Formats: sequence, C-alpha cells, structure tokens
Amino acid sequence: MAPKKKPKGQEAEPKAKAKAKAKAKAPKAKAGGALAGCSWETFGSLKEGFDAHANAFGYVNVTDDKAMNSIADFLGLDATVVAKEMKALDFDENNLVSFAEFVLWADRHTVGIPLGIDVPDKREWRKGMPQYWTSLPAPEPNQEVLVPATSSAGGFAKGLLHVVGSIIGMVSSSSTVAESEDSDTSELEDLIAAAKDFEWEKVWEILGRHPGYVNMRPPLRRYAAIHQAAYHGDVGVLRKFVEEFKGSPGLLTKDGETPEQVALENDNPEAADFLEQACSKEASSAEPALKKLKRGGGMDADEGQVAQLAAANEAIEHAKWQQWDEMLEIIKANPGCQNLRPECRRFGVIHQVAYAGEVTVLRKLTEGGADPALITRDKETALQIAQAEGNDEATEYLSSLKADGADDALTQAAHKVLDAAKDGDWDLTLELLSKSSNPEQLVNTRPAVRQYGILHQAAFHGDIEVLRRLLEDFKANVKLLTKDGQTALQIAQSSKSSHSNVIAYLEACTPSIQLQDDFVKYPNQEFVKVTDKVLLGRFQELLTKTHKSTSNWTRDRDMASGQFESQTPVPSGYELVGALRNENPALWRVYQVCRQVIQLECAKPLKTAPFSLWTPLTMEAKTGLDWNDMSLSSDSNEWLLFHASLPEALSAVARTGFTMAKLGSGGTTGGGGLYGDGTYFGDSITKADEYARRKVETGDFAGCRAVAICRVLGGRHFYTDKDVTEKDKPKFAKRVLEGHFTSTIGDRLKLKNTFREYVVYDSSATYMEYILYYKRKGVPQKHE
Repeated sequence: MAPKKKPKGQEAEPKAKAKAKAKAKAPKAKAGGALAGCSWETFGSLKEGFDAHANAFGYVNVTDDKAMNSIADFLGLDATVVAKEMKALDFDENNLVSFAEFVLWADRHTVGIPLGIDVPDKREWRKGMPQYWTSLPAPEPNQEVLVPATSSAGGFAKGLLHVVGSIIGMVSSSSTVAESEDSDTSELEDLIAAAKDFEWEKVWEILGRHPGYVNMRPPLRRYAAIHQAAYHGDVGVLRKFVEEFKGSPGLLTKDGETPEQVALENDNPEAADFLEQACSKEASSAEPALKKLKRGGGMDADEGQVAQLAAANEAIEHAKWQQWDEMLEIIKANPGCQNLRPECRRFGVIHQVAYAGEVTVLRKLTEGGADPALITRDKETALQIAQAEGNDEATEYLSSLKADGADDALTQAAHKVLDAAKDGDWDLTLELLSKSSNPEQLVNTRPAVRQYGILHQAAFHGDIEVLRRLLEDFKANVKLLTKDGQTALQIAQSSKSSHSNVIAYLEACTPSIQLQDDFVKYPNQEFVKVTDKVLLGRFQELLTKTHKSTSNWTRDRDMASGQFESQTPVPSGYELVGALRNENPALWRVYQVCRQVIQLECAKPLKTAPFSLWTPLTMEAKTGLDWNDMSLSSDSNEWLLFHASLPEALSAVARTGFTMAKLGSGGTTGGGGLYGDGTYFGDSITKADEYARRKVETGDFAGCRAVAICRVLGGRHFYTDKDVTEKDKPKFAKRVLEGHFTSTIGDRLKLKNTFREYVVYDSSATYMEYILYYKRKGVPQKHE
C-alpha cells in the first residue's frame, strides 16, 4: 500500500477519529475509583491509571487494604510489596499518597514510560534544568540514549525488565547507539522545516553535516524530523532515519508520543509496523548474547559481559520487587551475575535482599557465591544497608560471615576512627577519614560489636561543625542506626551534651524526599557563588524593600540571637554580604515534576476551591524587582519566599529538601506551627530574620546570618485573616489532604499589622534556590 500523501507545509496533527477511537477503548472506573483487572498498560499514562484508582480527593490511602490491592493489580505487583512501597513514598507521613508522590516514585523506578505530565524524559534531564545554572558537567558519550517506552504484556515489573534490557543492549551495541546531540544548532530548524515539507534530500544533506540532529527536537517544536517522516508514512525514509542515521524509533514528541503512534494516528499502518519492529529490535539487542550464554556456547568477551549485565539487571529488578524465586532462577542460569552491579543501578542483588531484610534469601545468595563485600553506587555494603534499615536478623547474619582481607581491614580502620570519636578527638577522627582510601565507606561502617557509629558519637558529643563535616565532606548516612536501632537525631535528642541547634540541624539533614534514581545518576549538588553584580544588587533591593520598619516586633524576636532575651531589638535594616546559588539536579527534577502536577490541578474548574493568583510582597510590582529571568509559573502560583534557619541547616536542606515532620515548631505558638505542621515561609526579611539564630562560623561569610530564597508552589491557596485556636491547627493540613488546597496563607498583616505567613505541607512543592548572607544593622553588636 502506497503511503498517503499530505500537502506540503502541513503540520502533523493527531486525527480526531483516532483519538475518539482510543478514548472509546479506555476502561471506565467503577464506583469508588477502583478498577478490576486493569494493568498500567491499559491506560495512556501513569496519571490516567492513578486517577482511576484514587479516592474522590485524588489520594490513595496506604492503610486501606482494598486500595492497596487495587494499586497492586494496576502495577502487576504483589500487594504486600506495593503496601511497603507506598508507605515508604508517603513523604509527609500522613498515610495518604497523592499523585505527586506517586509520580515521583514512578519517575525514580521506571524509564521510558509516559508519566502523563509535561516534563522531559528523565534521560534528557538536562533539558529541564534552569538555563542560568553553571555547575552541570558535560554529558558523557551515550549518557542520554533513548529507548522506547515499554508496552510488553505482563505487568509493570515485567515492563521494567524489558526497558532495562533495552538500555543494556543499546549502550553495548555499536549498531544501535544513538548519535550524541550536536552542540551547533545553527541548522536544526532548517532540518525540521525540510522534514515538515518532506524535502528528504535536503534532510539527508543536513544530517550528513550534523548527524547528532537525528534525535534532537527544538523545545518549541512538537515534532522532531523522524516524527514528520512517520506522519508522511514513507517506510523507505523511516528506514534511512533508523538504520543509516541511527535515529531512535522511540523518540518522543513534545506531547509524549512515539513515531509509531504518530504513524497510526495518521493512517500509515506500514510505517507503524516498521517502527514497531525497529523498537523491538532495539529492545532485544542484548538477547542473542544472553541466549548464547544460556546454551553454553562460546562468545567473545564483549558479548559475555553484555549478557551477564543483562542478567544482573533482571535479577536486581526482581529482587527490588521481592520476587525471590524469579531472581534465584536467573542467578542459577547465569552464575556470577549476582556479583555484578550495572553502573546505572544503585543496588546490586545482595543489597536489595539486605534492604528487604530477608535472611533466608540472603543465606541462599551467599551460599551460592554472592559477595557480601560488594558495594552500592554510594559505596555501602549489604551489611551497612541492613543496619541502616534496622533489619536486625539480616545484620546479625551478614556480620557473622567471615570477612575477607579487605573487609577485615575496613573493620579495623573503623575501630580506630570510632575510638577517636568516642574520646571526642575530632582532629584525629577527621584526619583518619581523610587519609582513608575509601572515606565514604569507612564513615558509615559500624562493626557489629559497636553500639555507635561515627555519626552517632558526634551527635552524642553535640558538635555541630563535626556533624556538618561528616555529612557534607564524607557523606555520612544520617539514617544509619546504632546497635539498638537509634538514629543520630535520636541520640542527640536524648543526650545532655547536645544543644538544640544540633537537634535542629540533624532534623534538617533527615530527608523526606527520595532522590536516588534507579536509572539516572544525577550530578552531585553544588553551591555556586553569585558574582553577577546586577543579581546581587537585586538581592540587596529585596532585603531593603521587604523590611518592615514599623509594627515589626513579634515575640519570636526574643530568640532571634540564639538565646532568649526579652524585648530583643528589631534591626533598622539588612546589609547583603554575598549569595550562593543551589544547583541540585535531582532535587530540581522532583520540584519540576511537582510543579507540573500542581499546574494540572490548578487548571481544573472547582467551585469549592477556585484557583486565584496571589502575589507576595517579594514579587509585588511596587517593589520594582524583576524576576522574569527565573521563569516563574503563575499557573501554579509559584512564589519566591524567605526561609531562615541555622546556616548549617539551610545547607542541609539545599542538599536533601525540606523535612515535613514537626516543622513549624520553631516559633512560640505552642503545639507546632500556627497553621499546622508544615514548612513556613515569609515575604518579609524582617519576619524571616527572627529565625536566623546562629551566625556562620567559618569561610567567606563568617560572622554573617543566612536566609534562603525559595521557590514555593502555592497552587490553590487557603486564605485566612482570622485568629487561630489550638483546635483549628489540624484543619489546615486537612484542607490539603482531604480537599483541593496546596497551601495556606495566614494574613496576620491584615489581622494584627505584623506579617503574612505562607505554609506548604508537601516537601516536593519547595526548592531552595539561593542562600543570602547578610548582617543586621542598627542593633547592639551581640545581636548583629
């Protein structure tokens, strides 16, 4: 059948008929939102599937067995595994999982599966980063290889295995590796225009000069060149794209469609068939080597490595979902794969089992040759994983295994460091860690006979600077447990030596957002010193114009210098000394996903909670401050607000995000924050400064206080200018969890002529972008 011709210059559009047909096939929800027998593949995206299983308020209750069984059926996983996963991703510990939390979980654990929101595929995460960031490393070759979205039958977990296999195959096979993107984009628009007009000879000429264009789509364009070819339907052209120029048959359009879907929507079945076969060929490129190995046939080293990595990936994926029989079968068929950890994976097989705490499975693994000394991507052993998760039986078993020479040396080194830490000899402790060949592993090693690890000793002694060094410089695990199951935070809370600042710091260091990704390794967080004089001038103007010079004292001011002093004076102004920008790709990805989810929610017409714009003082036109370069989203009420705390705590939040548990209790309102437990922000530096209770002790900004400028997603905000009683406090968070609000605005400026307070209840709805370092003016030296 000859391809159907389209007029030149016509932009490809999905046909209404095809859309209507697809819609007609979509399953209808039963009462209560639950669907029987529908897997994630039944829907066009994960969002559609989640919405069909959520309650009337858009949440899934993790304590509801019926809801968990429904979600398990939807994902094609065991219900007990799903319940555990859902509880783990309930960041704010309210037993309700929102789509924002679910999609963040799915984004970490899947690749190539449509999320249903407008964010770049995470393998192309760089495209979603702010343009003004400067610390991102250059991409490595083949780092952003595109693979097709999985569509294999058999459920969510099997789909993931299919995708993992395709990643291995594409990276390992030179015939299917995608071209690296071309940094010279001078002819990219010409390429897209030529493809749009079906001028293929011109397309081939441009690709001859710029082969990297083949998988590039300009941000404002809906289609890349291969989608235009799919729209046109010429199989010969598509074959040349895929086979000669290494074009990806799984490349997505701006709205998340593959070339195959474009071909189907435009009545080009032969083109769709070719593209489907091309996707299958890419996805199965590792299979020949794997089958050859299983038959016992000979192969070269590269083929053997590819096969073993593919088998290791399959085993790890099954282990992650606690499918132990399937995992053991793969290991039996591919001996040795249990001791491989592909670079894209955080955990190997033995780490997944230690994380789950399954001693029987651990015993089978180690008796079958699994290496207990194998380290994770973060340089942790299975024993350390078991300890961190509080899996006592697994910890006891792994500790009982005979250590090899390297493991024994690590244990002996840990004893030396722990002896120094126990004595409070921090110079020696830090020196021993610095001289270690593997300090990140050493700092998290707690020999089985020891009650405390190194971080626990520092928490017991109450030295905030040592804690900061251990966490920031040596990557100590803040969740590591003592022998009797306590964290460093719990040690600090029970220790007479620890100051309240130490407790506040460790609370800030305890992440509520999961940043580890199974398939993408984001660069480490970096602080970049701001040198742009225009931007620094804008920050000074922000401090000047948001300062309240009258009616500006509240009782929280009495603690503003770190200890109570009645009638502590309010500064007459604030002098900026410098600023750091927080560039954290993993945390930004979380925020970016959340922003898109909230934007979708705000677009829904709701009579009970209509969306309305709100402009905080930090962004009011009368201040004359121009924030256009930050591309703030008014559709989601994205605000710039202040948040102050200890300098060390702000640095911790920049790395791991805000912690929701027990936030808002820093004031003197009693029983937590005035508007319930959440993260509190302000639009006046005068109010925020009340919580800048400790100065920077070392470095360029020694002697300064610190305040953060944060992006905050206000979404649908609940506004109140009324007094709040103790019984009112729980209602604010409840309006978010059982209604359609995202935030609370407490207008105490109108109520008492003091300050407005802004509260959000989801840590993923915040991103700390800058930390400003400043000095107070017009106060006695002890309060500066």
